[in-house]
Amino acid sequence: MPQPKNTKFTLRYDGDLYDNHSIDATDLANAIAGFSETLKEADKLINGESSDLQINVVAFKDGCFGTVFEVLQNVAVSPKDVLQIMGFVTGGVAASAATAGVIDYVKELRNKTIRGVDIRGSKATIKLKDDETIEVDPDTAKILTSKVVRDGLSNVFFEPLKRSGATSVTLGTPGKGNAANIKSIHTFSQEEAQLFKAPSRVTSSEKTIWEEDKEVKFTHIHLTGANGWAMELPDGEEVGVKMRDEAFLHRCQQNEQKFSREDTFVVKLKVTRSILPQGGTRLSYEVLRVIRHRADAGRKFL
Repeated sequence: MPQPKNTKFTLRYDGDLYDNHSIDATDLANAIAGFSETLKEADKLINGESSDLQINVVAFKDGCFGTVFEVLQNVAVSPKDVLQIMGFVTGGVAASAATAGVIDYVKELRNKTIRGVDIRGSKATIKLKDDETIEVDPDTAKILTSKVVRDGLSNVFFEPLKRSGATSVTLGTPGKGNAANIKSIHTFSQEEAQLFKAPSRVTSSEKTIWEEDKEVKFTHIHLTGANGWAMELPDGEEVGVKMRDEAFLHRCQQNEQKFSREDTFVVKLKVTRSILPQGGTRLSYEVLRVIRHRADAGRKFL
């Protein structure tokens, strides 16, 4: 098994409020939980439910108040680097000037509610009021519409700086000695931190829909209709799916399309992410078209 990718970050709060190197316990607990929940939810959104991101809190020596996090990524299970997509690193290496990531787009949204998301291929358009739009990549769009992520970022960057005497928050890589020695990746003033306050409704739409090509295995078929199908995703998760490719369904019904459980198919999927009334989300899948069938024996294209 490959060694997990290990990245350390320091989250540091500055200001007169922290002269005694202490912080309100509730603020700290919420910030730690927010950092952890944000990254884990983002990782699941881009790498699937089987992702197993691990986040530890590491002890540090006396100094200006800060918390060191150790983020362990299993690259075999989660090939997409959630830290890079979030904007915490560039090219997998922490840097002083990260490329545009989720946290940069959160600032650009300026606490506005998202009215809709249109994802087509490698591009996504986030729609705001007054016909304002923001162009992002599909992974970023999925993360920006997650209430778990937006609430988590609010707890990390906004809530602790509401208190009198708090002036800034810095996310960076830990230096030698203590949390005061930090190589900044992002530093936000008290005024800038207000941009991370999550709106009461992150999105006014209860559903986000996108299309993507995936290589899957059909684990259950139902020749009499679109319902009752199941498939195995690349990460090994088995999910129910509706078969909307009528031509493929007809070939199966006529016994002209023969395949085994181990055969793989490249399909165009329509994915719908629904916001549940009790919180959380649910994904549903539809196969719009079967693009390619690859038999297991010899891996020959048919």
